[in-house]
Amino acid sequence: MAHVVISVSPETKDKLDTLRNNIEEEQGFKLSYSDVVKMLLKTYEQRVGTGMTEDSRQVEMDFDEGKSEILDRFKG
Repeated sequence: MAHVVISVSPETKDKLDTLRNNIEEEQGFKLSYSDVVKMLLKTYEQRVGTGMTEDSRQVEMDFDEGKSEILDRFKG
C-alpha cells in the first residue's frame, strides 16, 4: 500500500496529538495519525449524510475534552 504525506500546521498537529493522547488515556490505545484522519472523515460523512442544513455541516474541530462530541460519535 502506498502512503501519501500531507502537511498540517503545527497548531493542527498539536490538536491531533492532544486527541490521540486523550484516546490513549480514556480507551487504553493510541491511534495513528492515519486513523485519526479516518475518524474525522467518517464523522464528517455521517453528519453530511443525515440531511443537515448547509450551515450545520461544519465539522467540530474543538478537541478539548468535554467540549467536543467527536469521540462519542466515532464507532470504530
